Amino acid sequence: MLAALACLLWACGAPAIRPETELFREGSLAFEEESYSSAIEDYKVMLEQYPFSDKAEIASLNIAHAYFLTGQFSKAVEAFNDFERLYPVSPLLPFVGYTVGMCYLEQSNTSDRDSSASEAALRQFEKLARQFPSSLWADLAKHRAEQARENLGSHELFVGDYYRVRERRTAAAGRFRFVIRKYPTTQAATRAEQRLAVAPATEQAPK
Repeated sequence: MLAALACLLWACGAPAIRPETELFREGSLAFEEESYSSAIEDYKVMLEQYPFSDKAEIASLNIAHAYFLTGQFSKAVEAFNDFERLYPVSPLLPFVGYTVGMCYLEQSNTSDRDSSASEAALRQFEKLARQFPSSLWADLAKHRAEQARENLGSHELFVGDYYRVRERRTAAAGRFRFVIRKYPTTQAATRAEQRLAVAPATEQAPK
């Protein structure tokens, strides 16, 4: 009798197991309606209860994408990395690689900010272009890589201007030449050339 009562109490307190199709449908509907927190919650419950579901791949991808779309970039990178580890031959990997790069690029929009995010974005986009050269995402990655180079060049230009304002002319000229050499296709390189063109002769030592 006591054992039966204990089992009944346990059953009453245990969370209900929702059907897999219901969880996936509600998560997908929430995602489409941009209710990303609800989508993440439904997808996570589905993955916990049905880890071997044939819908697990899409659910995992949508969790990572939802983090990206809500600006939770660190969580997005972590979730995308988990996806790559779980699905190493997925046809969705080019999209994953591109969006990881965008996670970094979205955090590198000002020239005076630490350049590590732009560096990570550039590495990610270059990696994607090498791994999936015929993919549409590789073409987009090449464009974004140039954007990352522009950010990096602008950062170096900012540092050069910092030295120039403080009349550390040799250090400033060194930064400007570095921009021209390292990021020659960027607008930052053009601006660096202009700065060197009006610099005193002492700044225009041979490259």
